[in-house]
Amino acid sequence: MKLDHIVHYVKQSPVQAGAEFQMLGFHTIQGGSHENWGTANSLSYFNLAYLEFLAIENKDKAEKSDNPLIQMCSRLENEGLCQMAIRTSEMDDLAEKLKGAGLTVTGPFSGSRTRADGTEISWRMLFAEHPESELPLPFFIEWSGSDEERKEDLIRSGAIAPHPNGINTIREVIYLSENPVRLANQWSKWLQLEKTETHGEEVKIQVGEADVSFRKLEHHQEKGIYAVSFYQKNNREPREKTWHGGTYIL
Repeated sequence: MKLDHIVHYVKQSPVQAGAEFQMLGFHTIQGGSHENWGTANSLSYFNLAYLEFLAIENKDKAEKSDNPLIQMCSRLENEGLCQMAIRTSEMDDLAEKLKGAGLTVTGPFSGSRTRADGTEISWRMLFAEHPESELPLPFFIEWSGSDEERKEDLIRSGAIAPHPNGINTIREVIYLSENPVRLANQWSKWLQLEKTETHGEEVKIQVGEADVSFRKLEHHQEKGIYAVSFYQKNNREPREKTWHGGTYIL
């Protein structure tokens, strides 16, 4: 399993959000509309992992959707980083393993959208939950076609391209939790992900080449996804940038 994408819910049009994210030195592209869900997106790729700026175009459709991600976004009052997706190529087997670990599984849901160049892309999504989990579990996505085929197509279409700021890899997704050690242990066990580091109350698990870090919630903070960080070039001092309710460590 690998990190697929992080969802950043925005209230403005995704085209405008993508244009504004370019001001931070990132390459972005227009995604498209999800007609059945009443949503639309723009994207910023880092190899096959990406950031999705997701907006609701049709609130009535979104509120009536049976897709748990769309339901979540339709309930959000504030913009910000809200979910993480893990890529798998064995979704049906994964669904059975999650059920065997005691999780309630919803899906798979079929999804599709038409790109700006007219190409239709499709995928399946799987959701899991457990009553003991403090935070919503990541969801899972399986794309049509192999990773190699998708990468070639995304490069050819211009979706994957160098970022002007020189960043090319998502390093870490940071969650804030009231009990980060317990949460990391639960997710590691349920999702069969390896724990890589533990420093006091900060624990990391590995999702492909990226880390998912669990840190202690402070009094003035909200639990959930706090930030996305990137590998730094030339060992320069990283800086935090708050953007539309989310934090990016550049």
